[in-house]
Amino acid sequence: MFRLTLLGLLITCLVATGQDLPKGEELPPIPKADPKSDVKPLLPDKSLYLEKKPDGTKRVLAVTEVCLREGPLEVLLTKKNTKEHEAILRMATDAKFLHAALEACGLKAGTPVQFVNPKTMEDDFKAPTGQKMKVLVHYKKDGKLHTHPVQEWVTDSKTKKVMAEEWVFVGSRFIKDPEEPNKPAFYGANNGEVIALSNSFDAMLDLPTKVSKDDAQLKQLVGTMQSSTSLSGGLIRFTLDDGGQWETTEQVMMPPHHGDVVTIKAGSLGSYMATAPGRRSVKVHRVR
Repeated sequence: MFRLTLLGLLITCLVATGQDLPKGEELPPIPKADPKSDVKPLLPDKSLYLEKKPDGTKRVLAVTEVCLREGPLEVLLTKKNTKEHEAILRMATDAKFLHAALEACGLKAGTPVQFVNPKTMEDDFKAPTGQKMKVLVHYKKDGKLHTHPVQEWVTDSKTKKVMAEEWVFVGSRFIKDPEEPNKPAFYGANNGEVIALSNSFDAMLDLPTKVSKDDAQLKQLVGTMQSSTSLSGGLIRFTLDDGGQWETTEQVMMPPHHGDVVTIKAGSLGSYMATAPGRRSVKVHRVR
């Protein structure tokens, strides 16, 4: 089983503009699974490392920050400036480099979750598949070093039990812009779901957990944009290929294009969030 270690900076992410972040612990020294391991940075900013142990096995180490200490969760690890409000950890590194590092270690991407049969458009849930992953966190707290499975940071709000499930390497997806076919493909996990806690079509690591048909419908809808209309206040109304029509409830700075894959996911208190490649999530409501 492959291992991914997240090097955590203990810094609380503040939302209010202009407030200074509290000083967190220093980034701990790069941990070695074996004293004789060879550890090399994969990027110039040293946010991603590859460790090769004497027996030839490898593991990837990624530098992250804690962005949420307590609250409802949808994501374990998110891309910076995307879903910090529902994730424990964030990273500034482009998620496609983390994907490439895992593949360089010999892992092969599996298949993402499926909620609807793409041919019939009828409910047809299939759990995500891929090679199993062990995810560890390594950090310094109160001057002491800690290393443990990241599941110890996730507790079921109902049972109060620590998370037991393990992730699989799904691999997210690379999305081409139909209006700019020569432009590099957008890596879906950069929408915010690098390591997911609820099934996501864009997740790089997901949980191979089967949910009920009703849960699948509630959690996520994926469709292709057919048309859109600009409304006052920077809002838009758009129609997906299933005939469903939606409106944004907050200003959209970069409207999606015809042909974009749009993911609509259930939020809290009956709300919905829509995401398109390369764009931040916005709140929406269904018109029809």
